[in-house]
Amino acid sequence: MDEAVISNLRSLIEISGSLPMSRKLVDPRGLWACDVGVGSAYENYALLSPESQDASETEGLIASGLEFFSVGGIPHIWPIFPGLPEQAKALLERGGARLDGVFSAMTADIPQEVFAPDDGTVAGAWISDSSDSEKASDWADAAWQGFDSGEPAPDGFRQFVSDISLCGKISLLGLIDKGKGIMASTGLLCQAGGVAGIYYVSTRHEFRKRGLGLLVMKLLMERGFESGCRRVCLIATPDGRPLYLKCGFKEAFPVPIMMHEGGATERGAIIR
Repeated sequence: MDEAVISNLRSLIEISGSLPMSRKLVDPRGLWACDVGVGSAYENYALLSPESQDASETEGLIASGLEFFSVGGIPHIWPIFPGLPEQAKALLERGGARLDGVFSAMTADIPQEVFAPDDGTVAGAWISDSSDSEKASDWADAAWQGFDSGEPAPDGFRQFVSDISLCGKISLLGLIDKGKGIMASTGLLCQAGGVAGIYYVSTRHEFRKRGLGLLVMKLLMERGFESGCRRVCLIATPDGRPLYLKCGFKEAFPVPIMMHEGGATERGAIIR
């Protein structure tokens, strides 16, 4: 099994869980969890390591994770990676989670020269190299609408984006449409251990079918290469998989996603 996807996601969870508005849980036996202060499941993760876990240990870790998220009734997801004991999904179901879908872990080598096509509709690209709260807010709105979650983005997600834009190992990319002058497409790059992880690739509905997703991917891969990364990884939804195949990605393994919807919370209204 390719460890790049797991290790990069673990790094993203650790970074996200260290933000001012976040909480995190790290159990050295193999559990990483973060609540980033946004009340939608795909922002809040629990990750079980498949390494050196027997059935009883997995049961204890799942119980700890569910207890962590029960504070405030936080919705969250559990990606299920190969190597976990077979009863992991059954234990999560017993705790109130359900299978939300099966995604694909994908990896690729980054070529030295990445051709980034542009049909002339993009006025420029914003990358979060420095603090820019207005651009971070625009990015939050673009990502929120890009995943068909409505607009404007809730305050909790805006704050999360603003905080994570200042992280040294995180780069946010936003493409600005030349005609309307607004951010049309987004992506996030997490660089850890010589591997670049890509997340939050989205395009607002009115700007789709223009190749912007491909442009975002190419620019993020170039960014990763320039930063010293030679491999890139991501977890693809079924809808996103064709785009990533065009970019040279290959499927490493399937990733069932278990979702726990939590309960009522006052902390915020996403990854989708």
